[in-house]
Formats: sequence, structure tokens, C-alpha cells
Amino acid sequence: MGLVSKAFQGDPKLEACLIQDSAHVTPGTVGEHVGKIQTALILVDSSSIDAGEKAAKRYGPSTAAAVLAFKRKRNVVNYSYQTQADNIVGKMTIAALDKEVLAKETSEPRGRVLALGMTGRDVVTLQLLLNYHLYGLYSELHADGNFGPQTHARVVEFQRRNQNYPVKMPVKGEKKPLACNGVVDEETLRVLLDFRTVSAPGTRMTPHEGAASKSGSGPFTRGMAVVGDVPAGDEPPKVVRFATVQAGAQAQLEPWIVSPLVLTLQATMLARNNGRPDFLLTAGGQAALNLDPKAGTTWTGQGFLQMGLGGLPVKFGNLDLFNPFVQLMIQKTQGQPLAIGGAIGNQVNYSLSRRPLGGQDQDVVSIFFNLQAVSLVGMDSGKCDVPRTQGMLGLSVSAF
Repeated sequence: MGLVSKAFQGDPKLEACLIQDSAHVTPGTVGEHVGKIQTALILVDSSSIDAGEKAAKRYGPSTAAAVLAFKRKRNVVNYSYQTQADNIVGKMTIAALDKEVLAKETSEPRGRVLALGMTGRDVVTLQLLLNYHLYGLYSELHADGNFGPQTHARVVEFQRRNQNYPVKMPVKGEKKPLACNGVVDEETLRVLLDFRTVSAPGTRMTPHEGAASKSGSGPFTRGMAVVGDVPAGDEPPKVVRFATVQAGAQAQLEPWIVSPLVLTLQATMLARNNGRPDFLLTAGGQAALNLDPKAGTTWTGQGFLQMGLGGLPVKFGNLDLFNPFVQLMIQKTQGQPLAIGGAIGNQVNYSLSRRPLGGQDQDVVSIFFNLQAVSLVGMDSGKCDVPRTQGMLGLSVSAF
């Protein structure tokens, strides 16, 4: 007998995983079947899976940790050759996961929990509710009953905008903020079914007068441009803005100069592309205290404009290894003429604190290491110096 849950049934790789040892799903695997496993883990265990891994459908460290936690909790161990649970999805694991997903799909007291990859009339209802609550903010979802990437992104946005609203709702039992995970469980459904208010940042709005359709095609249908539930990446970029303060120490080679204190203030505009790398445009200023073996203690002031990429699938838990950038700058160092120049480099971030932003988690507090090659042109002589290597280690704090 094959897989029975709607989420897994008919997927050739997951069906093979149920019967073939060679088809086990292991860390490093990428594909639609990995995305279904990730969604299932969120459904049954509310697992915390890295947003980058989820977007790329990649079996990374956080997915492996969620699989291991699932197996330990249920003692999924093949004692013929194992003594403890591992982080691989094999025959026993996919069977156990399939059984629990089926239970979620069929036994929820107020309807099944909805998540990416599911279909049905209840998904149609969900899409209509999202169109109602997010009216005027986005083009309408096509209510086709397919919980695709665009519907998932709208659910995350709805949860983010109404994250603290359940705490104020007049219901019995535990009251907790919504999880911004794209899964429509009972807590999210309660807010979706409340038509008294629509939450927006810093405001409380009543539903618009044109909410009901006069065409008879449905209670929440409107005459806006309708778009399909298109693949990830076809949705227009979501632009968000934030400010960042950084403090750290920097070292430069050729010539050797140490800057024990470097302060940076910058403003960033981020275009968040669903399923594609983020684009960041940053403007800022920097001040540094330098210990120069030749010139002694000096200061440097700098203004810069920077372009870079983020959200790339080169992450291991909280460690984000690849954030490339290019930079244009104007710089003044004590005792030296004004100079202009450019830089190319990469920044590594280790997240200490995150919050949802534009449908994904964004670092609030992080430790960073910035490595770049810099070349300057003196404004007095017009001469371009040899590229210099600079490395900076510090702490970054962002405000949204």
C-alpha cells in the first residue's frame, strides 16, 4: 500500500522512499518532495525550519534537526541496525509522517490544517478570505483551490500583519501570537474569520464597502486584476526598508593599519523576491579610529552607496555565508587628500535575533565578518592605488 495523505500521495520520490532503501531522503537533497516533508513537519510538530531552506526546498541543517526531533519524539528507530534515531527520512519515517499528516487532513475539529501543496474547496475559501483581508494591498489571488507559493506568501503576510491580534480576541483558552509560518491552523483561521477589522501596520481599518460582489460569482470577488497562483519568483518583489547600526574593529593589509573602532550608520531598501535572491540597496556613513604605524593615530570618514544580494541558499542554521556586494565611496582620512573609490566583497552573518519582514525572517541582531578589496583614487593627483584587503568583525543591530 502506498502513501495515503493528500500531501504525499502520488509524489514519485516520496512513494519510492516508502519502499526502497536507495530512495531515502538525506541532508543535502533539494526538490519538491523535500518541500512537502518540510511542510509536513511544520504541520505535525510546528517545527522551526530556516526560511532559506524552505524557499529553496533544500534539506539543510534546520530540516535535518526537525526530522531528528520528529523521530526522537516518536522513537522511530530501526533496531535491526540502529540504536538511536537519525536525521534521514526512510521507510519508517515517511510512513509515520504520512500517517500523522493524514490525521491532520481529516480529523481537525474545525477543518483540516492547510499548508503549501494542498488542494481543495477549503483552499478556495482561504484564497477568498485572503483577498478580502488584503484588499488593495496586492492583486487578487485566483481562487483555484491550489495552495501554491503565492497563496503561501499571502498567508505569511496576513499572519505578520495580525501577529498579535489573537491575544485580544474574546475566546477561551490559551491566547498566543500567530506564528508567521504560512500554515493555516485553528489560530490563524480564527483571525481569518473575523470580519470586524482588518489589520494594517499602525492602523485599524473597517472592511471596505465594496467587499461583497454584485456579480453573484462569490461573496468576496471583486473587479480587480486577477492573477494565478504562479510559481515562486513570478510575484512582484516586496520592498521593505530598515536602518542598521554597526560597531566593530577593522584590519587592512598593504599597508598594515588597524582600526580598533569603526562605527557605521546605514539605511537599506530591500527588494524581497519570492524564490529568488534578495536585492539590497544601501546608503550610509562610516567613521573609524585608525592606528597607523607610520602616521600614528588618525581618523577616517566615509560616505558610501552599496548594492548587494541576500537570501542565497548558502546557510547553515543561523550562519549565512554568502552576501556579496559592490560599493562606491568617497573617503577622507586625516592628513590625506579626499579620495573616491570602489570595493567588492562578501559579508558573513551569524544571527542572534530575527523577526518576520516581507514574508521571511530578517536579522535584527547579528555578528558579522566583512571581507573586501578596496581601491581609491586621490582627488589631488588622480592616481589609483593598488587594491587593499580589509576585514571587519563586529555587531549589527537593525530597526524596521
